[in-house]
Amino acid sequence: GTGGGDGWVRFWTTKGGEEGSKGGNKLEEVGSYFCDGFVNDLAIGDGGRFAVCAVGREHRRGRWSVWKGGKDGISIKVLGRVQKDDAEEEIQDSGDED
Repeated sequence: GTGGGDGWVRFWTTKGGEEGSKGGNKLEEVGSYFCDGFVNDLAIGDGGRFAVCAVGREHRRGRWSVWKGGKDGISIKVLGRVQKDDAEEEIQDSGDED
């Protein structure tokens, strides 16, 4: 997963390119959710069942921007099971927040 200055946490999977092609593997977004602030750190729990984010009003490495209305803290998001089939992986949102 990734997170950053837009407040969105995104989950990705890789799609393999054709063997011998210059493109190689490509990333494809499989899910996302919004945190009200800069996502300064992200940890995915064992088995992909939950995500924990450090969220702040400011970027962790500088004070050049402030997220108005945001609060410093953590966000814990319960994720659905990761299901695998022949073509893709899917992360389903369980609907639980913080």
